[in-house]
Amino acid sequence: MCFNCVLQAYKQKLYGPKYVWFIIGWYADNWYTKPDNSTTCTVEQMQAVLAGHFTTEGVMLNRDQQASISQMVCLASDTEQ
Repeated sequence: MCFNCVLQAYKQKLYGPKYVWFIIGWYADNWYTKPDNSTTCTVEQMQAVLAGHFTTEGVMLNRDQQASISQMVCLASDTEQ
């Protein structure tokens, strides 16, 4: 998510208890608190929009046959529900 997208969400009042943002999770922790000269969005505005957001990340599957803590291997977990 870019800073300017968050700024536009703030300007359009697309934040608060009735809004939840889902963000693809390749961003570093607290990325929105780091200074960025490409936007006029403040940290406070970023925090207002992103309060309660969810971050998603891709699951990296280990394709070897070593059992995990669940005693399953990744290939088995692909087929079990």
